[in-house]
Amino acid sequence: MAQMAPTDLQPFLEALNEMGEFFSDELSELRQRSYWRVMEGTCSLAEWRYACTQAMARETFHKVPLPAQLMDYVREYRRTLAGTNRQRDEMPDGSHTAAQLLQLRESLATSAEVAALIASVWPEEQERHHRPRLQTQRHLTDEELHFEPAVDAETAKRKAREQLRQLRDEEDATDAAD
Repeated sequence: MAQMAPTDLQPFLEALNEMGEFFSDELSELRQRSYWRVMEGTCSLAEWRYACTQAMARETFHKVPLPAQLMDYVREYRRTLAGTNRQRDEMPDGSHTAAQLLQLRESLATSAEVAALIASVWPEEQERHHRPRLQTQRHLTDEELHFEPAVDAETAKRKAREQLRQLRDEEDATDAAD
């Protein structure tokens, strides 16, 4: 577990005071020192900044959260980081097998939805495979609209392009066999 160093005091206080300003909750010098004393040995500066950002984004009560609530965000950050590291360790070269990619894709969308989406973006794909365009639109639920990326956008784009390339290759191989 990483801890903050004495040199982290100033950035710690800046994040704390930003939170105080955000919540319209002025923090006395004594209260600021108390937060430092409680938090300095329990988390790193990066974890602290994450906790402050999450508190501002998610808390609804107009008061700076107590350290126990902020520690929940620190633990969330650690779990997220551990999951990312575990995924990276499981696939050290960043590659996935075709079966893993297919399983992931199928968990996100059906084959028909993928084909319709590809056809709506690239009309030449529709002509190539003689599939109808996606005509209907539906309203998304609140859960579908809420998205928290597990990886950065560039990594996700790269993986999606690779998946699309592999799917095209598999489809071409199937068409050639027929």
